[in-house]
Amino acid sequence: MIEVVWHHLADDDKRLFLDRFYSRFMSHWVPIPLVNARPILGHLRAQRLTVEKDLDDVSRDGDGFRLGFADGRAMHFDFVVDATGTPRHLAECDSPLVSALLRAGIVSANEFGGVRVDFESLRVLDEDGAANPHVFALGNLTSGTHLFTSTLEQNVEKADRIAAQIVSELHRRSARDHSRHVDASPHST
Repeated sequence: MIEVVWHHLADDDKRLFLDRFYSRFMSHWVPIPLVNARPILGHLRAQRLTVEKDLDDVSRDGDGFRLGFADGRAMHFDFVVDATGTPRHLAECDSPLVSALLRAGIVSANEFGGVRVDFESLRVLDEDGAANPHVFALGNLTSGTHLFTSTLEQNVEKADRIAAQIVSELHRRSARDHSRHVDASPHST
């Protein structure tokens, strides 16, 4: 139901939610399992693990890494783990395909994340808001439309919907082509 509620929220309410409540919501929606949380908490308390934000620069430093932060701090680490996930906004997305589709106007950015898609069909919306009958999106690329897009079950259900639409279109084309072939046949009546 989350995506249905999200779909019906006013844009100002979506902005407020993303700005003030999204992080807390996600920590409750997809909590870390206790079997993982306890050792991580132990490492954090023992200061063998740190969590940092506002990373600005990463460079090699001998056998390790130098991380520079927006506030001017620099830290040195032997190992670095990027646990930031997939970017929400297209400006941060490093995909040649998405970039090319965006430049061509085939897809358009959703203010709330990813590309604009029709809520039901998952067809991408171009820069004019028209649904493209041949281009679909699912997963994190639809986060602005569906909010939470990371569960396997959700993505399988959406992939099934997309596949059904494609198969239906192929059947229509096949029937149309068959009808043309029969009409063009010299033996047709």
